[in-house]
Amino acid sequence: MNASNETMNEPGRMASGAKGGEMGRFFSDVEDLLRRVTSMDDADVARLRERVEGSLSSARDSVTNGATRVRESASHIADATDGYVRRRPWTVAGIAIVAGALLGAALLSQTRR
Repeated sequence: MNASNETMNEPGRMASGAKGGEMGRFFSDVEDLLRRVTSMDDADVARLRERVEGSLSSARDSVTNGATRVRESASHIADATDGYVRRRPWTVAGIAIVAGALLGAALLSQTRR
């Protein structure tokens, strides 16, 4: 089930690119489905809808927390890398030269075959 662009861009809803493309579309589709079954009066459907809403909320929190942890880890890694480069610029330059030479040699050997 695909949500329309109008549904995905409603205020308060997660746009497709907001939390990772596919996950954003998934959340939007589930929210759209829940909104459509709200009008059904069946008790089993109401209980299932409540369970799905709880699961959806939990999944959204997990995705948000995971994205926050990844962002924080990436920031720490970038800071550590920046500090290393500032403390040892010639070591980093040497590593880059060796890596470039190895990559160039590998590419050159592939083009000669």
